[in-house]
Amino acid sequence: MINAKCKDMGSAGIKISAQEAKNMLDFHLQILQESLRILYDIKDEIKEKYGLPITVESYLKLKKFDIKVLDTLAYRFAKIQSILGERVFREILEELEYDLDGKSYLDILQAIEKEEIISSVFEWKRLREVRNTISHDYPEEIEFLVSAINEMLSGIEVFDEIIKNIKEKYEYANKIKSKRD
Repeated sequence: MINAKCKDMGSAGIKISAQEAKNMLDFHLQILQESLRILYDIKDEIKEKYGLPITVESYLKLKKFDIKVLDTLAYRFAKIQSILGERVFREILEELEYDLDGKSYLDILQAIEKEEIISSVFEWKRLREVRNTISHDYPEEIEFLVSAINEMLSGIEVFDEIIKNIKEKYEYANKIKSKRD
């Protein structure tokens, strides 16, 4: 049973206080905001050097340094998605007082969609596929890789919107809770 004083932190089964849960969510939002800033910087750098969207021709002209930049982009993209999907979605739903005991990942995504934090479960799964694609090297399938890079660059704005939505829901939850106290 989850109450206002103690929250169950999912599969680990660790109980933490409501204040610790808020601190954790604040910490994760701070990490996400910093990672998002880095993604926007990388996107601007790529746009300035090669134009957007990336083409097969521009991809083939990438210098070693720029490939490292794309690797950083892929890493940050994957990290944002992991933090959101594995931690923050659950944390914000707990702040909104959802009972998550025994809920599957799909149940959590559907609740996140219902709260209008993500536009759709389908879009989230698409971003996850992009992350999975970009994390594997398929040098013989350059068109496929270039397409995934462009999808990832487009996904930055989606992550930005999701994080804004989470912050709005978080403020709303805190406002409601403070009125009750």
